Amino acid sequence: FQHDLNFFQQSTKNVGDFDSSNVTGKISANLAERISLNCPLIIVGPIHQSEQRELVAQWINQNSKGHPVIVEACSGINYSNSWHLLEGQIKQWLIDGAFQSVVKIGLNPTTSIWRELENWHKPIPIYCFSANDFTGIPNELAMKRPIQDLQLAEINQVFIAPQSFNFIQENQNRQQQLQAYLKKFDQSEWAFVQQIVKLSEHQVVYIGNSLVIRSWELLSTRQNSVIWCNRGVNGIDGQVSSFLGWVAGLCQQSKETVNFPAFHGIFGDLTFFYDLQSLWFVQTIQKLWPQNQIFIWVINN
Repeated sequence: FQHDLNFFQQSTKNVGDFDSSNVTGKISANLAERISLNCPLIIVGPIHQSEQRELVAQWINQNSKGHPVIVEACSGINYSNSWHLLEGQIKQWLIDGAFQSVVKIGLNPTTSIWRELENWHKPIPIYCFSANDFTGIPNELAMKRPIQDLQLAEINQVFIAPQSFNFIQENQNRQQQLQAYLKKFDQSEWAFVQQIVKLSEHQVVYIGNSLVIRSWELLSTRQNSVIWCNRGVNGIDGQVSSFLGWVAGLCQQSKETVNFPAFHGIFGDLTFFYDLQSLWFVQTIQKLWPQNQIFIWVINN
């Protein structure tokens, strides 16, 4: 077990998940100039380090200036002005050429906008600020920067929405439509995910890939103490193993988990059964850290 845990810790350091040297305050040595962003669409995906989340939240608050910003729940950032419910409107503005660049911060997001950029028919600058080199789109399309270089980025052209568009009103309308749907279809998958969202508030949560993470993005209250996911190409393999390995890493490395004794892993049924053999590890975790509870939620979809 100790050998496996050491391997897990070393593997996560390689991608920057637990490497404290790759955080705020250390701008890359090969970049001394400012990074100019022209009228960008800003998308914030998963960010696993608290120091990086603080850096990104500060930059957004200082620089967004009314720009459409999609801050996903798995980023761990509680940003009240996120445009995640208005994805359709943002896509239309992209088609109309309203944005002159796209900025992705963190790991790969769930929004379909990011995946569709690969086949985008109009060339547009794409900046990726991340602790991980994997962008999810062809390398020739993305300008990759370490996440700490975000401190050098500045927006020099403000996005101006059409006069007829009111973000606050449109966002409220979408929220009302969503709540009406959940009330009408109270046995739907979304309704069950919403219940799990409420039960896991202020606790530690891991979100599986595919439909589950997209439902979570739509319904999350952004009130989880710690949130994590394993985003690459949205694969379902190894998700339960990732959850249990993450729990073990947190328990060993941080005494703060005593304050959050419950760990929630949320998966679709196929994802869960595909990695069923990993459940042997639950007993090991409970023996080493008996004060922490592990809940696994399976959405039968």
